[in-house]
Amino acid sequence: MAKRLWVFGCSFSKPFNEYMLVNNEDSTYNKYKKFMGGTFPPTWSELLAKKMGYELMNCAYGGSSNYRIINKFNTNCHKIEEGDIVIVQWTRNERFYALEHKEDELVEISLLEQCKKPDFTGDSLKEMFVHRGRPGWRLEIYDYMKMMDNMARLGKFKVFYWSADNHIINGENQLFKSDPRFLLTFAEYDVINYLCCMYPNQLTIKDDTNGEVGDVHFGVKGHQVLCDFIYQDLDRKNVI
Repeated sequence: MAKRLWVFGCSFSKPFNEYMLVNNEDSTYNKYKKFMGGTFPPTWSELLAKKMGYELMNCAYGGSSNYRIINKFNTNCHKIEEGDIVIVQWTRNERFYALEHKEDELVEISLLEQCKKPDFTGDSLKEMFVHRGRPGWRLEIYDYMKMMDNMARLGKFKVFYWSADNHIINGENQLFKSDPRFLLTFAEYDVINYLCCMYPNQLTIKDDTNGEVGDVHFGVKGHQVLCDFIYQDLDRKNVI
């Protein structure tokens, strides 16, 4: 059986084709697909899996909080086999779960999406976003990583982490970052924004479309650059 590359994360790790909205030609990603001649470019995980010769199992979900990312891993970890590689992309800690009172269910809250579904006032949400943005929340993620590492040891697969949050991994000192589990440790803050500063006006959908599609997720070059850096990291760790 072919070895598999498992990817968990938010929209920064999700393949474009899963965003396709057939009945909405004006959606951001339909506009991008049209601009690109009717075909989405491959994302970093697709490029990486092909380069490694692994089967891709992408479990990333757009708009995910880190709690959803952890839940996705927990839901799928029994399927991960010996020799597989797992890459977990952490997202911003300002995203979190809250209980929606009317339906009594957990919903995901994000400052970027301006979610108004839960039973909180605008001022309460602002206070929560400020609180969730404090560096100390990264410690909760490190505790979850210990659990994931234990699962990896039991299942005899390898797990690696990188982060689109300013504090998780990226805000730590070089001694902390020297842990072999971590990828893209050159970044001093959110990897996505850090790479955009390294390659100004080159990496995003907005750049690909000359501003016609105003989306700052990675486009063609962004995903290739991300793939190349992750591949180099894995190669240096003798994983490939």
